Amino acid sequence: MMGLANIELPKKVKYAPRKKKADGAFKMDLVGRAYADWLALSDTERTLTVQIDCVEGLRRNSKCILSLHFVRLFFQLYILIENQDQAHVKAALDAVETYCEGAFSDVFPVMLGDRGSEFLDFAKIETGLDGARRTRMFYCDPVKPSQKGACEKNHVELRKILPKGTDFDALTFDDVSEACSHVNSYPRPGQGATPIRLASLVLPANLLESLGVRIIPPDDVIMTPKLLGLQ
Repeated sequence: MMGLANIELPKKVKYAPRKKKADGAFKMDLVGRAYADWLALSDTERTLTVQIDCVEGLRRNSKCILSLHFVRLFFQLYILIENQDQAHVKAALDAVETYCEGAFSDVFPVMLGDRGSEFLDFAKIETGLDGARRTRMFYCDPVKPSQKGACEKNHVELRKILPKGTDFDALTFDDVSEACSHVNSYPRPGQGATPIRLASLVLPANLLESLGVRIIPPDDVIMTPKLLGLQ
C-alpha cells in the first residue's frame, strides 16, 4: 500500500463510563474528542483524517448512506445501511475493517464526524474486531457542519444522482456502488486525476472491490438520476 503514513495506536482500549441522563438515555463523554482536540493533532494526523457522515432520503426512510470522505484524495465512499443508528454504523465499519485486510488503522487512523446520535458511541467506532483500537474518533462542534466541509461539499455531487426527495428505502447495494463509482470518476477542476484513480493508488484494492467501486471512463460518467433509472 502506498502513500499512507502509519500512526501508532494503543493495543488496549479503555473508555470512560457512559453517563446516564435524567431521561434514562445514555450520552458519551466527548472530553478529548472535540474539534479543538482534533486541531491539536499533528499535521500528518489531520491530513489523514477521514470525515464520516450520513446522507438521508425521505423522512420516513429507514435506510441511509454512510459516507467516508478521504479529503486528501477528494474521494468519498458510500455504504448503504439499513438504519441510521449506532449499531448499523458499527456493522458497516466492521465490514470495512474486514475488506481492508488488516490495514484499517492505516486507512482510517483518525475520523471526524458530527454529533449525530449514530456517531456518538465512539467506543463502537474505535474498537476493532479484535477488541483493539482501530481508529480515533473526533467530533465537530455543535451545529458546525462546516468543520467537515469537504465531506459536505462532496455530497453535492452525490445529490446530482440522488436528489433530495429520493426514496432511499428503494435503493440497493448495487445502486449505491454505481453512484459511488460515477461520483468518484467525475473529473474535478484543477485535479490531475479523478478521485477513483487517486484512491486506487493508496487504498486497499479489496476495499474498493468489495464495495463494488470501479473506474468509469470519463465519457461514460452519468451525474444525473438517470444513472439509476430515477427519471
